[in-house]
Amino acid sequence: MSILPKSLNVKVQQLSIIPTVLFIALLGAGLVSLYIDQLNKLELSKGRVALHWLAETGHSDLLSGNRENLAPLTAKSTKALIGAPHISAASIFNAQQEVVNHAGPLQVLPTSLLSSEPQVQLQQDMMFLSSPIRANNNGELLGWAVVTMNHEVTLVPKYQGIIATLIGVILTLLLLTFLAWRLTREIHAPLTHIQSTLEAFNSGKLDNRTPIEGCLELQRLGKETNQLGNYLQYTQQDVQQQISQATEDLQETLEAIEVKNIELDIARKNALKASQIKSEFLANTSHEVRTPINGIIGFTSLLLKTQLTTQQREYLRTIAHSSQGLLTIINDILDFSRIESGKLTLDYAPLDLRQVIEETLQIVAPSAHEKSQQLISLIDHDMPLQLMGDALRLKQVLSNLVSNATKFSGRGNIIIRAQQEEAVDNKVLIKISVSDSGIGLTQEQQAQLFQAFSQIDSANNREQGGTGLGLAISKGLVDRMGGNIGVESESGEGSTFWFTARLGITEGFSEDPYKALRGKFIGVLESNPISHLQISHYLEGWQAEVLDIEQETDIPQHLENTKTADTPLDAIILGTSTDDDANRAEYLRHLIQLSQNHWGCPVIVVTLPETLYDQHQGLSDTAAEVISKPLSHDRLYEALCEHIGLQAELPTSESSPVALATQPAERPHILAVDDNPANLQLVSEFLQGLGMRVSQANNGKEALDKCRRQRFDLIFMDVQMPGLDGLETTRQLRQVESDDYRTPVIALTAHAMNEQKSQLLLAGMDDYTTKPVSESQLAHILNRWLQSEGELIKPSPSLAEPDLEAIPAPPEAPSVFEIMDLSEALRLTNQKTKLAKDMLSMLLKGLASDKAQIETLYQEQNWAELESLVHRLHGGCCYCGVPQLRAASATVDGLLQKQFNDELEAPIEKLLEAITRLQEWADEHDLESLFGEETA
Repeated sequence: MSILPKSLNVKVQQLSIIPTVLFIALLGAGLVSLYIDQLNKLELSKGRVALHWLAETGHSDLLSGNRENLAPLTAKSTKALIGAPHISAASIFNAQQEVVNHAGPLQVLPTSLLSSEPQVQLQQDMMFLSSPIRANNNGELLGWAVVTMNHEVTLVPKYQGIIATLIGVILTLLLLTFLAWRLTREIHAPLTHIQSTLEAFNSGKLDNRTPIEGCLELQRLGKETNQLGNYLQYTQQDVQQQISQATEDLQETLEAIEVKNIELDIARKNALKASQIKSEFLANTSHEVRTPINGIIGFTSLLLKTQLTTQQREYLRTIAHSSQGLLTIINDILDFSRIESGKLTLDYAPLDLRQVIEETLQIVAPSAHEKSQQLISLIDHDMPLQLMGDALRLKQVLSNLVSNATKFSGRGNIIIRAQQEEAVDNKVLIKISVSDSGIGLTQEQQAQLFQAFSQIDSANNREQGGTGLGLAISKGLVDRMGGNIGVESESGEGSTFWFTARLGITEGFSEDPYKALRGKFIGVLESNPISHLQISHYLEGWQAEVLDIEQETDIPQHLENTKTADTPLDAIILGTSTDDDANRAEYLRHLIQLSQNHWGCPVIVVTLPETLYDQHQGLSDTAAEVISKPLSHDRLYEALCEHIGLQAELPTSESSPVALATQPAERPHILAVDDNPANLQLVSEFLQGLGMRVSQANNGKEALDKCRRQRFDLIFMDVQMPGLDGLETTRQLRQVESDDYRTPVIALTAHAMNEQKSQLLLAGMDDYTTKPVSESQLAHILNRWLQSEGELIKPSPSLAEPDLEAIPAPPEAPSVFEIMDLSEALRLTNQKTKLAKDMLSMLLKGLASDKAQIETLYQEQNWAELESLVHRLHGGCCYCGVPQLRAASATVDGLLQKQFNDELEAPIEKLLEAITRLQEWADEHDLESLFGEETA
């Protein structure tokens, strides 16, 4: 509880009146006490005087012994005393304590009153005084004189004294109160005026002034208060002037900023437009730029196979190397442009991590082996290999790191390690590192390593080549994979680049296919410790027993010892190096023959590519298998199984597509929904090739009607359709479905952007796959959602998808390649020639009508119908191998989806030109003979 402050009046009273009142009260009480004490002493003194007089009077009478005169004399003395106002009785006693004479009322005397000494005793309101009467000579006791005094006689003087004192105290208190009030008034009034003036100042009334009054100090305080008001008034006027000036300046600044903002906004729009034009230019010209380069590379490769002079061959190799470098730079610039503009999207398809790593090493191996470098991969045994992600982009990041390691390292090992960091639900975070023994990096170099166009050393850059975009692109790709990228390095001690990526785990691949070598006893001789570790790591993963052999001369002894112990070696893996001379090569050949012929132990020779031919020639008369580095996991496994006499059942064994059940009636029933007949036919063909029963629907209404009549195991739903689109169709399907069954709905979309992914899930769809779809994508979706206990659905390995980036341009003229790509058409249809021809025929059949409708709808600005038509056209182009038309329709489709309708003029013209060129190409070629030649 807060205590309220006290006023000045109260403070003055507390500090002046109360102490004074207390002092006066104490003084009055002291005076009254002193006065009463003096009255009591006076009364006692009077009693003693009377007693002395009475004793003197009775002394002479008692001493003379005149008994006759004693009574009259004492009677006269006592009567004289009784006349005093304060003496009520007087008595004289003889030595026998007999009353000789008495005057006044009789009183009962205290028993101890008559003693040898004078006594004063009080009893009730009476005071008794006694004094012995003695003879002068011998001090003989003659008797006693006794006086009785009445206390009531002194009460009135006492009360009078007390009253007088109280009256004096009260008068003094009143006087002090009056003086304090006058003092408070003289102080309070000036302070009140000063307070009011300060409150006025606080409220902004700076014209108020306080009167000068009171004592000298208060007058000074009043003057200072008025001076404060003058200063505040002056300051206010000065601040007001400054505010006015600042307001004017601010207004001018705001106007200038507004002008700058307008200029910046115009510049921003121009920059965005320029960036968009640049991106469109890069996207539209990427194919045109890469096509002639691919043609140069292709024709150079063909020329190198012909009879050439040494000088001509050297020239052609320089052309091929330069063209490949130019193609790499163009691809880097295009990728960086896509990443920078946020238009780069990652695929989400099944991938084999080991295959991705080994294919990357095979690509980089030639440049590494030129510098006597060995590429060695180590993958943890607990790492899931069947994953979901973008294999091409993963390979691109790894290839960049391994290429950098080979560039900036001398002779030695480049080690690629893959391990699992964490696994949550159906996602796994993997970490891949690339370690080298190169020049290393300083802390300053590491800080700018992942910046675009950043070169660590300009001299090194001129020697090694490169644009400085590789690591920047890798960082952008890794960021989109949900991971990080970094480096651990010290100058002169090599570097370890690493990156992480979050990928999906493919369900249904938990069974280990590498069973044949379990319990087999394999000897390993490899001079390179890391390569020896790689081979031992493979063997441990296959659950084989490993015998480490230190040198070649130990091989016969080990073979003999293991045979004697009844645990003979099943095979020996023998590593060679580029340092082997002719004598050692001959010794190894003799040793291999002896091992195979005498002990029956096959030998697998692992060698570098530069010595591969010599090893083949030198071991031609032996049964040894020669394998080139970088070592392939499956290749080594197949070689061991083949030479030991085992059946190697690899994951890529040639098994035909298997349905989930053996009887046709038990096959899953799939509904495919697409408004584009070509897309619908392609998806249906793929699904039927995978052993599915397929029903078709051309639109959302037809799909809903079929779902009401029968139950499907899974539905592939096109997202963008006229009338009921895929999202609305799925919503209505979820409303009519029963509670005990939910049909998985998989979206087929050409625009798998993040915003659209969330829309698909909110509409009730369960998953999505991007167009153009492949048989492996469909097989993955079926395995994921049908959850059968039967054998997994697998696409035929012979129809595996090639890497488009690695396919050189065909020998046809570039103009033909721009319009029609037959190899791509076959790839998209899984090498099914009839299906490829039918898809292209359906597209060509509707081109004339589509072209006329596009022109009409664009002129009418019917954007909704135009978007539906172009989207359908783009969907048909995705499966027909028509790169130019597909790119043009994709550009228009993207602009229509983003509602950039004012930017459609040039893209529409390019789209119509692409349609015209494809029509002209179709008029010049016979599809029957063209596809017939492909199948011949």
